[in-house]
Amino acid sequence: GSEAAGVLGLSRWLTPLQVWAYKTGQVIPEDISAKIEVKLGNKLEPTVAELFMEETGKKVHRVNETLFHPDFPFLGANIDRRVVGEESILECKTTSAWKYREWEGEDIPTEYICQVMHYLAVTGAKKGYIACLIGNHKFVWKEILRDEDMIRKMIQREVAFWNSFIVPKVMPATIMHSDGDILSKLFLVKQGQEIALT
Repeated sequence: GSEAAGVLGLSRWLTPLQVWAYKTGQVIPEDISAKIEVKLGNKLEPTVAELFMEETGKKVHRVNETLFHPDFPFLGANIDRRVVGEESILECKTTSAWKYREWEGEDIPTEYICQVMHYLAVTGAKKGYIACLIGNHKFVWKEILRDEDMIRKMIQREVAFWNSFIVPKVMPATIMHSDGDILSKLFLVKQGQEIALT
């Protein structure tokens, strides 16, 4: 789910080429588990869920398993929580105070909309909630309704990406401006040496 926006070319942090390189084992992804923002995100997830329950009166429970799409078992979902008594899920996020504008009004970062829609596709849930602790001073939660048209298009593109690039290990032709690092890992060259890309 967190790779959905990357596959679609809609992520600021992950490109289609990076997803392909990691999924096919061409490049080992960097271990970010020791980064403070990742540690804090993991430690604060239960707090975000508690704040959501306090603000909404809803109850949620943790999901400790990977779920898979009924038709496409390579499409997985690691959802944070299910909402009790509803066909809905909750994703818990934390972010820096510098990013508060990304959450103003009805705004939700595109990457998270894609992630939640992917999870709705996999789980069959009717809607998703996303809750975010911004810095240490603001908490927001928002509702994302299931959009069948968006889900259908996303799944089509995800399945096509899997079948066209991941399974046959064929590198995607789309190269984005931020792919310099991943290209240098895929094509190790000495300074002054040239490689012809097909």
